[in-house]
Amino acid sequence: MAVSQTLSVTAVEGSTSVSSNTSKVRILWQSTQSGESRNEYTRTAYYYVSVNDGAETRYTVSYTLPRSTTKTIVDATITVSHAEDGSCTVKVRTWMDTNISAGVVEKTGEVTISAIPRMATLDLVSSPAYVDGEFYLKYTPKSSAHYMKVDLELEANDQLTGIRSVELGNKPAVQQAVTVALSKDEVESIYRAVTNTTMVWVRFTLRTYSDSQYSNQIGQPSTASVKTFIPDTSDTKPVVAWSLSPIHSLPSSFANLYIQGVSKVSAQISAEGRYGATISAKMITVEGKNYYEGSQFTSDYLSSTDSVSVSVFVMDSRGNTYRETKTITVHGYTKPSVQPAGQSIEIVCARCDENGNLTDGGSYLKIRAKRSYSKLISQGTQHNFCEIRYRYKESSAPSYSAWTTILAKDNLASDEVETGALLGGVLSLDSSYAVQIQAMDDVSGGEYGITTIDLPTEAVYWHRTKNGLGMGKYCEGENLLDVAWDANFHGEVRIGPDKLPLKDYILSVINGGG
Repeated sequence: MAVSQTLSVTAVEGSTSVSSNTSKVRILWQSTQSGESRNEYTRTAYYYVSVNDGAETRYTVSYTLPRSTTKTIVDATITVSHAEDGSCTVKVRTWMDTNISAGVVEKTGEVTISAIPRMATLDLVSSPAYVDGEFYLKYTPKSSAHYMKVDLELEANDQLTGIRSVELGNKPAVQQAVTVALSKDEVESIYRAVTNTTMVWVRFTLRTYSDSQYSNQIGQPSTASVKTFIPDTSDTKPVVAWSLSPIHSLPSSFANLYIQGVSKVSAQISAEGRYGATISAKMITVEGKNYYEGSQFTSDYLSSTDSVSVSVFVMDSRGNTYRETKTITVHGYTKPSVQPAGQSIEIVCARCDENGNLTDGGSYLKIRAKRSYSKLISQGTQHNFCEIRYRYKESSAPSYSAWTTILAKDNLASDEVETGALLGGVLSLDSSYAVQIQAMDDVSGGEYGITTIDLPTEAVYWHRTKNGLGMGKYCEGENLLDVAWDANFHGEVRIGPDKLPLKDYILSVINGGG
């Protein structure tokens, strides 16, 4: 006197397909009417199928419910797709309005099908220190029937660029290992793609296929990204050509010489990045100081001598660098000077007679002097030469005479000179003179090496002018007490019958004190 129903959902044995990732499921829905329960009219019932918790699909079926009979409402086999990971769950529910005392009857059934082995997993990627090394991979196939392929791609500039695909074939479903070494062309393609850093990211994508043509991919790939670097080697460093030259304003005979305190170092640098890199920095280092492009790679004046190191540094946009050091020879230089000649003489110029004999009453000039200068000898050749010259003037005169050379530059026999009687006797005995002697070389150009010597009047006991007095020399002005000896004065000076207040005189002491 009732209606009872059963619903079974079962996997069809042997129906699972690895290649298509599907299985078959049998749905059996039966209804048994006992006693007087029945409905002989053809009616419509519904059943709903959900695979992997997806949306339900509704199916319709016509039925009758004969008295005292077990009736099969549905006996259907359907093909269902497994999820990408190979799992599969099928849920079925039924709905029937019997239109008899049993009313609406609903049943539910569910089956979980054994998972199909699916996508291989990428377990480990070990990257080399540099992209030109070997990458080491470990992966695990889930089925020996599957085929695997790994794709190598460069992650740069917010995009992926293919490097290589490696077909791994089908392997047993246990962990496998493979080593991948990039070719020279593949490595260089990475260099060209990465121009602003030395760090490189390489993505490895392991894909699983059901066929040996690698045309039917199974599920989602397994990925891993690893970091490696572009090496800083001769093959990737910037290409640099550079040369050095001295900078100074000297004549061409000094063109290739570096001279202490006179020359600067100038570097000419030509640099180009490799594989698309650009040059980001250039610099030279001289005597511990760095000089950049803004200084035109020109140093300050050189202060060291002998061997001086000059280093160049170039960096490209990747950060790869070029360094090299060259050595230049810097010649020590001291400004020229005049020194007393010989060992016993303390003066370098004095009055003399027409025969060159030194005398306080001479109207001629005699000079003995020695030049001291830096000869700048390079590879056996002397480049700097020096002359000794003089000029004179009366002490009160505003300007000197023209220079007269007494030891020429090309006279290299000795650095000392001793003249005979100079100036043809024009020196007045009662006037003092200033004489300048100069050692002038090619480097200094006449700005240095001048020694000034005072040449007094003739030595006399005393000499009186209208309002002046000279003691030990001629008095060279009025209202002047002109003294060449050591002297002490007490209060006043008497000239003849007159007493002269000392305050009215200017005291001039030559070669003496007081």
